Amino acid sequence: MRFLQLSLQNFGPYRQRQTLNLETTAERPLILLGGMNGGGKTTLMDALRLALYGQRAQCSARGSLAYGDFLRQSRHRHSSPEELTEIELILEDVVDGQPRQYGIRRVWDGAVKTNRDRLEVTVGAWLDQALTQGWDEHIEKLLPLGISNLFLFDGEQVKELAEREEPTPEILQAMRGLLGLELPNTLYQDLTVLINRKSKAGAAPEERRSLEELENWVQEAQKEQGEAAAAQASLQGKLDRALAELREAREAFYREGGKIAAQQTQLRQSLEELRDAEKRQTEEQLKLAAQGLPLAQIGPLLERALTQGKQEQEYKLRALTHNQLLAQSRRFERLLEQLALTESQTRQAQTFLAQEQTEPALLETWLEAEPETLHLLESLLRHSLPSQIRHSQQLQGELEQTRRRQTEIERLLAGAAAPEAYERLGRELQAAEAKVEALTQELKTARERYAQARQTSQEAARRLQTYAEGLIAQQERAHFLRGAAQVQQTLLRFGERLKRHKLNQLEIQITQSFLYLLHKPDLIRRLEIDSESFGLRLYDGAGQAVPQGRLSAGEKQLLAIALLWGLARASGRRLPVAIDTPLGRLDSSHRRHLLERYFPQASHQVLLLSTDTEIGPQEAALLRESQTISREYLIRHQALGATIEPGYFG
Repeated sequence: MRFLQLSLQNFGPYRQRQTLNLETTAERPLILLGGMNGGGKTTLMDALRLALYGQRAQCSARGSLAYGDFLRQSRHRHSSPEELTEIELILEDVVDGQPRQYGIRRVWDGAVKTNRDRLEVTVGAWLDQALTQGWDEHIEKLLPLGISNLFLFDGEQVKELAEREEPTPEILQAMRGLLGLELPNTLYQDLTVLINRKSKAGAAPEERRSLEELENWVQEAQKEQGEAAAAQASLQGKLDRALAELREAREAFYREGGKIAAQQTQLRQSLEELRDAEKRQTEEQLKLAAQGLPLAQIGPLLERALTQGKQEQEYKLRALTHNQLLAQSRRFERLLEQLALTESQTRQAQTFLAQEQTEPALLETWLEAEPETLHLLESLLRHSLPSQIRHSQQLQGELEQTRRRQTEIERLLAGAAAPEAYERLGRELQAAEAKVEALTQELKTARERYAQARQTSQEAARRLQTYAEGLIAQQERAHFLRGAAQVQQTLLRFGERLKRHKLNQLEIQITQSFLYLLHKPDLIRRLEIDSESFGLRLYDGAGQAVPQGRLSAGEKQLLAIALLWGLARASGRRLPVAIDTPLGRLDSSHRRHLLERYFPQASHQVLLLSTDTEIGPQEAALLRESQTISREYLIRHQALGATIEPGYFG
């Protein structure tokens, strides 16, 4: 099946008649339709649902409104009561190997006196009265309402599905429809009715009365269980919305400085402590500066003075030694004169003395430092001054860290909410927390009520079955009834096996879809569906369970889309897909995977309704480069209402 054309007039924001050509080709399955928030994209989705399902349509703005009230509210606000509101959808399906066109036209005026619209269904160019009368049954063959949410869905549906551990009621309904469990259940109930009738037919009057009382008890218990289940589902939805409101309130509280305002006293105390620490560290630095630390500025000069002083001391020592040697040499020369030596021996002795009396090199002495002074200077340069420098550097690092922390706290205090804003934020946060707490308690009570109702229903059914079986044993039709009971048990086993078989198929389809979309192929290897709750369980390559809480927000949305895609593929139906607000809060890598891997392959016809922040110029260019777009439209607002024009943002 595929959509060919959608026309609107006086519906929602569309005043003048607007017509969308929805035809696509196999190579280019995408239709890109842009519009700002509140511009009319969701109205187009409602128009598709309304055209197909009429009073049964699950439209976005209907809520609990009666159908007639919804039709009145959905008319263009400037239309007069006499003007008609019209929705017309032309679609094509293949019947006996041949394409067949259906035109579905719904029309109503401002009065809507009958609380309904007027439906006309054409086949080709001719009005088909029989098909018009039986359209609700016929559309169930083309696109059953129970699985329509797999093909016509929006970003809010994906967001809600991503934030839940278990599927939404709409998806549960679609999954049960795909599992094909209705037939075994229906047969089981039909057999129960037949058994009860046969039992009553052969039972004594008092036995029939007891049986009827048990049947009434079963009906009341089942009714109570249904009401409890509905109340539980309603409270779960309210709690989910309250949790979302709580997250928003908490984010606003933190974003607008509420948390900082709540910590102002502690932050100011920390700031005073840091200022005291800064004062102490500064005073310690000043003490070091009052000692020998400033001498570090002339360290090289002091090193030269120490070297000069040591050289002068050594020079004085050598000069003293030289003078002593000269005196000894003169005494030795006088001794030589007294000895009777030859002239040669005398020259040798004089040469030796001359060599031993080498005069030290001349050194200019100007420092004239005492040895004690040089010792103190060397101790300063080698020990005291390096120690003071290290201490000063450590203090400087601590001082800089203290000042950085002061700056951080001062910046936090500057961003704190004003007292009145803090009180408002606090009240809103407390109200959201109280609402969540109250709904959590109500949901707990509702779950207990449901558990009790379910237990009572099961007990009533068990007693009814036991009593009926007791009657069966006493009646002439016992053989037939026992056979029927055996068939019931067979149906139960068949239903369980059928469900497990279908669940395995769904698991394969959803797992393949998720792994195809996911950009972390090693994160998840296998997916299971719980046979009772239909919740998803994820496993990694080692067979270990992966809680859905470990997935990022984008990965959760991909999982939700993979669930919808896998269910749609498992349905085995070639149906068009329409997605409103398709990309949500996905990051760039996840968006690219959807653009490249999901949208072109989601179906043979895919209608994307997006804002300019979801599918912007870059994403639109990527889709154009892939040559998968057949048509592009843009919703514009004018004085008479919204219009749809060819083209896209930019």
